[in-house]
Amino acid sequence: MSLFALSPLSRLLVCVPHGSAKIAEDARARTFEAGIAATVAASSYGVALARVCTQTAKLSHPLNDVITAQGDLQDYVHPRDPSGFKKMCDAIWPDFLNVCGYDAAWSGLAATTSRGWPLGTCPVGSKITPALTGTIKVMCIGDSITLGHGAAPGDSFRCLLKARATAYGLTTDFIGARANGTCADNNHNAVSGWSIEQQDADIATRFGVLPDVIIVHLGTNNFINGNTGLAAMATFLG
Repeated sequence: MSLFALSPLSRLLVCVPHGSAKIAEDARARTFEAGIAATVAASSYGVALARVCTQTAKLSHPLNDVITAQGDLQDYVHPRDPSGFKKMCDAIWPDFLNVCGYDAAWSGLAATTSRGWPLGTCPVGSKITPALTGTIKVMCIGDSITLGHGAAPGDSFRCLLKARATAYGLTTDFIGARANGTCADNNHNAVSGWSIEQQDADIATRFGVLPDVIIVHLGTNNFINGNTGLAAMATFLG
């Protein structure tokens, strides 16, 4: 059952992984990212309820409210870079605000990544309206990156995002059938090593309370195992 069938009123933030472990694979990775972004645009959520956050500065797509640094696993993913999860939170944060209905702009971020590529900008006015108020229920769906593998406490970007939302003045409740990490609000729906297809087969059993915002970070395991997962992502989103 697709996410849209399970929760058609949720707002969707799809964080497209760069996927590439080697800089030589950048061209294939950008094609992969563009395909995922187009799949999101064509989903039932469409531009009204969905945004895309991609980790490539050179990709241009109408859904991209946040275009972050071009990089690879060393820049963004466990366990090579201990600061990778903070970089992910930095990347996700502006678009998360937009999805919740608030304007966002880059603040406090380095001008370039460790490989020297420039960070993009998040335009004001790209938010989804109306603004979410009260307690915003957030469900994170993904693989080991969302789970937090490689971070000693297993906190991933989720606890950092929770703390940043609280500091901003938003009340959030992270929901899901699984939990790990040191922060008090650590529920999620992520499994290490899983592909888009595996999440698609499992997710219907993991829904209880419906989320206001769904954050999806999937595709890395598809990419490194030699397939794009585009057809699976289309089925998964609905």
